[in-house]
Amino acid sequence: MKWIKYKLCSGEINRGTEENPDIQPILHEKSMEWSKANEEIAKREAYNGEYSIVDDGMEEVIKPTPLDRIEAQIAYTAMMTDTLLEV
Repeated sequence: MKWIKYKLCSGEINRGTEENPDIQPILHEKSMEWSKANEEIAKREAYNGEYSIVDDGMEEVIKPTPLDRIEAQIAYTAMMTDTLLEV
């Protein structure tokens, strides 16, 4: 599965004094699953426009839809009651 990782700037802080300011950004690590829409979000939000796409090596899990679950339950019931019609 691919992930987008980048740093998000939530503001700035002065770590110096008023006479000698040392303005530094407040950065937070952010990651989200990769998609074209999420990549566009990362381009806009990433500090200095820097982001990376990494693959964690895990297979993407496809979740069954409610219709898939109903069909599986019907097929199971038909097999258990010996009423499965083969088409």
